[in-house]
Amino acid sequence: MSLDYITQDSLFARIPPPLPSIDETTTLEQIYTKLTLPNASQSYRNIIDQLYYIIQTHGKSTSSNSINDLLKLWEIRFNLLMFNSEVNLAHIESININNILYLQENIQDLNVSVYPLPKLDLKYYDFLIKLLKLKSEYQLEGMIVGSSSGSGGISGGTGIINEIFKLNYQLRLKDNEVNEEVEVKLINLSYQLIINLVILNHLPTLLTFVKGVISELERKEKKISMVLEQYLSNLIIVLIIVESYLLRGRIISKTSLQMVIRGKYEDKFKLVNQFTKDSISYVINQNQDGTVKVVTITDLLDQDVTIKILVNIIGVWDLINTNKSLILNNKDNIISLKLEEPEVIEQEQEQEEDTLVDKIYNHVNNLWYKHIDKLYGLNSLVAKSQLS
Repeated sequence: MSLDYITQDSLFARIPPPLPSIDETTTLEQIYTKLTLPNASQSYRNIIDQLYYIIQTHGKSTSSNSINDLLKLWEIRFNLLMFNSEVNLAHIESININNILYLQENIQDLNVSVYPLPKLDLKYYDFLIKLLKLKSEYQLEGMIVGSSSGSGGISGGTGIINEIFKLNYQLRLKDNEVNEEVEVKLINLSYQLIINLVILNHLPTLLTFVKGVISELERKEKKISMVLEQYLSNLIIVLIIVESYLLRGRIISKTSLQMVIRGKYEDKFKLVNQFTKDSISYVINQNQDGTVKVVTITDLLDQDVTIKILVNIIGVWDLINTNKSLILNNKDNIISLKLEEPEVIEQEQEQEEDTLVDKIYNHVNNLWYKHIDKLYGLNSLVAKSQLS
């Protein structure tokens, strides 16, 4: 089957100039070499342009693995556009790809600018998540509604929110028993939901959701898994921050606000573990160039946790869930986020059947910890949010 439909020029937001010579070629080896150089970020624009030619070449392949390689190449291109602060181009291209994949599956043209996610096999789950994250800004644009109290329901954002629930349903349907891998995916989907509701300023809805999940986790008769224990710890922080946002409009005094929050959640804060506290401290220090250390609920309430900071904290949780090689290191009270022995990690990630596309894909994904603020592609909406 021809794959020309996902390589056509109309899908690209930027088409590079023609190669200087008919004898000159762009190869995956060249791209991999550039990406592994110490100054790789200086070559991102050039690599993004080279990927245009690589995608064109792979579109002509008849290999059974072609569709898999092509989707990975597109995802690599999206990621590099985001790293290179060209998220607007990543938005355009991801929507183009989303729409063309949807139309391949569905005869009916919905006559809308952004189609629902395509019903790809869940083996392409990571690609679907990338589309979901990049579609979010476009679909949430203009939907930042409601007062500072968050009234107004969630009607404006139902499209993207429904897609999160559909993916949740597909994951649960695929696996009768929810193993750790599925648990992590479901948790990360909930993080996407949390961020969307915060951006939309639907705080009462978010508060109800977070309280419900916390209550469910606390009611479980059997001891919950370590993954869910960590999720519970993280959600308690979201609960405290969101309730603080809601109360800001009603309680003028910061001291009074802190007294109310401490009275409600000081005991629950005892369930917040060191990793969660370190992730908060790390993001606050990255954003404020300081040496904040969050140990107690008072330490947390003393900070001005903006929407940008909250989104980046959730980004740390998302990335560490996704990449087990990523660690939050606390040494001598200096917290850092890094890959544990990057070269060894990439060797371990390699499988015998891995192609060069896989190697590039793994390498680029391992760079995300340097670009947490770009993970959800929502920077412009964060700036417009009433809570920023």
